[in-house]
Amino acid sequence: MISIKKKIMPLKHNKLNKIYSLFLYSALVLFSYQQPLYADVLTSVNDWAKAWASQNVDQYFESYAEDFAPSQEHTKKTWKSQRESRLLSPSFIKVTLSNIEISQHSEDFADVLFTQNYKSDSYSDEVTKQLRMQKIDDKWLIIKEKTIKIRQKTEHQLVKKNEVLEETTTVQIEHDVKEALSSWSKVWSSQDIDGYFAAYAEDFSPSNISNKKKWKKQRHNRVISPSYIKVTLTDVKITQHSKNNVDVVFNQNYESSNHSDDVRKLISMQRENERWLITKERVKKVLIDIREDLSLQDKTNLIAELDSHSDSSINYADVVPVEDDLKDESILRRRDVPADTVLEKRSGSPKHKSHQAPPEMDPHVRPSEFEPDLFGSDPVYPDNVYDVAEQIKIYGGKTPFDEPRPILEFGYPLYSEGALGRTYDVIGEKNLLRPQLLVYGDFRSALAFNDNGNKEIGQIAARLNLDVDLKLTATERIHLFLRPIDKNNNFLRHEFFGDDHNDFDFVLDANLETIYFEGDIGAIQSGLTNEWATYDLPFAIGFMPLLFQNGIWLDDAFVGAAFAIPAMNSPKYDISNMDISFFTGFDKVTTAALKNGAGQIEDSKGNVFGVNAFVETRQGYLEAGYGFIDDKRNGNILSGFDHHSLTAAWTKRYRGKLSNSIRGIWTFGQTPNGGNTQTADGFVILIENSLITSKPSTLIPYGNFYVGVDRPQPLVRGNDGLLKNTGIVFETDGLTGFPKLDSSAQDVFGGAIGIQYLFDLSRQAVFEVATVQPFGGQSATIVGDQYGLSARYQHNLNDRWLIRTDAMIGILNNAENISGIRLELRRKF
Repeated sequence: MISIKKKIMPLKHNKLNKIYSLFLYSALVLFSYQQPLYADVLTSVNDWAKAWASQNVDQYFESYAEDFAPSQEHTKKTWKSQRESRLLSPSFIKVTLSNIEISQHSEDFADVLFTQNYKSDSYSDEVTKQLRMQKIDDKWLIIKEKTIKIRQKTEHQLVKKNEVLEETTTVQIEHDVKEALSSWSKVWSSQDIDGYFAAYAEDFSPSNISNKKKWKKQRHNRVISPSYIKVTLTDVKITQHSKNNVDVVFNQNYESSNHSDDVRKLISMQRENERWLITKERVKKVLIDIREDLSLQDKTNLIAELDSHSDSSINYADVVPVEDDLKDESILRRRDVPADTVLEKRSGSPKHKSHQAPPEMDPHVRPSEFEPDLFGSDPVYPDNVYDVAEQIKIYGGKTPFDEPRPILEFGYPLYSEGALGRTYDVIGEKNLLRPQLLVYGDFRSALAFNDNGNKEIGQIAARLNLDVDLKLTATERIHLFLRPIDKNNNFLRHEFFGDDHNDFDFVLDANLETIYFEGDIGAIQSGLTNEWATYDLPFAIGFMPLLFQNGIWLDDAFVGAAFAIPAMNSPKYDISNMDISFFTGFDKVTTAALKNGAGQIEDSKGNVFGVNAFVETRQGYLEAGYGFIDDKRNGNILSGFDHHSLTAAWTKRYRGKLSNSIRGIWTFGQTPNGGNTQTADGFVILIENSLITSKPSTLIPYGNFYVGVDRPQPLVRGNDGLLKNTGIVFETDGLTGFPKLDSSAQDVFGGAIGIQYLFDLSRQAVFEVATVQPFGGQSATIVGDQYGLSARYQHNLNDRWLIRTDAMIGILNNAENISGIRLELRRKF
């Protein structure tokens, strides 16, 4: 730890300059951990390609200047609409740039020429592209974009300009048509009826249907009726008749909940307002493999089944039996008729191959009663079209968002989807190694005015939390945590009001707050023996954090080990899930029961041993634990502070109106040497209640109450008392020393009543009143009654920045009153 204190002579504006200096330093500390940003042409081009590949529409468009001029007679509006569709339609996009050449014409203008390799689930190509870029407000932005597809030059032939332009146009048309075709198949598969009809031109002419209105009605029913549809297009061949008209032939594989087939389809498309739309559609040929042993009725049903999904443009004159056209290799066979065993009613008879008997039910299990008000079939829309916006409303308008990224992602991204990436069988094929290194955390900076009764302070303080996570396999990892700008509750800060005003504390701490390894013995055994283990046994070892019973009983990091027996159940005792955890610690065991002669906690003087159980049963959950603190000190002065700790809690909702938790903690068996006063001997009962209102997720009135007798203590939890979770008036902030009421729960009773409102789940407001009442008016640790009034408001400015304010007033009998107000800005990364 480096600590620097300066006494500075008062100068004009000196206080203001100090505040500015601290905020500037805090910002430098934060951003020194982030990846450097290079404002040059190459980085801007790579950012543009990365946004395209990640299908981030907003970042993609941010790469273009306001006066960007689209090519090929697009308006800016139609260009943006088309580009957004092409970015969002594929299930994946991969963009690779190579052979990059930059020609900078002046300080603010440059041309970038490169080879662009594009690949998605529906289309791929390789083109030569040129970007004209301009430096605007210190950012290089695209002002013009041109695709140049140049044929290979030889010694005897050069590509003429008109040939280049003609080939460029052809490539672009093929790309646009394939994108439109892919979008059509996707909206059909997603049963988006509006998007499906939008793929057809106004003058679309259906085959074998008298009018378009009848065709739309028929198609509407066939698109939305199945419970699912999957359409896959392959072997796409495009014939261009002009720059605005093409024919497309392709193989269409159709699957739904009631039918599947393969056909060869032909559609005609024309370009209207920069969109390729379908004007004609028909099936060239459908080959149905009609088995001779099927009855006439089965054959009729087979044809009807095919018709059930058809777009009604099929000309059944083209539907021919197999034997009539064996030599036509372009005709696709319909999938084979299901085998007899599949068509039979499945009775569980083992003589039929692939049959499965009905699942067996444990005799202790009882079927649940069907409640039609809670369970029903999926919604159908016989008269109205499917409305995506209305479906989003069902989930409160929640949609995916651009999550904050870690400042370092090495190996593979934190948030990813799709197929599993590259793995290694170093420790076995059944526990594959896939390394990933992540660095993430948050930065906190707060301005506070605190009156703790005997001391008034105005200060700005900062705190940086850094997590470093090295993931090895799906179950094993190494994790460490650092707080580099604070130590022993001394934070990087500037005090501008109070006894030490004009003091500046500069703190650096390279010590680790935690470092541990965790994994699963069952998974490790599977990898080493190449046989699947039949059990899970998660464990952790090192300087590790543990939290049990919402952190009230245990919330600390100590050097030790822990393991758990997870996911047990018992039909006999109506236990749906049960976990039992065992733990031990032999250093950094922080408890207020072990202090030195000066009253300071000694975290190196004790061991801890314990077990905790979590049981889900009878529509609630039970928590229970036992722990033992072993005082390692010997002698007659300070020793013998060993003690036992028991805890149990029951949490449940009652009649859909009240959520209740009742918790008890009992510490006992402490007999200090030398006539010292007991520090851990007594019990506390905590009762937490919240009302379930008409807005159960956002409006939450609560009332939490407690009674403590003698000197109960958490098992391991620093110097925080047992009332930390009772209400916000019992919390400090872990940064500025924000004042609070006494939270020890020793020889007192009282409670906290408040209301919490979460608005749209991006903001929180809390108002609370609380009291601490010592038995007989005062106790050995509390000199008189205490009353508190507290308020909190916090708001997510976006997915990375959070602002929070707190205010409290405490009225203390026989002691100085306390108060505080603070403003905190927090950045997640």
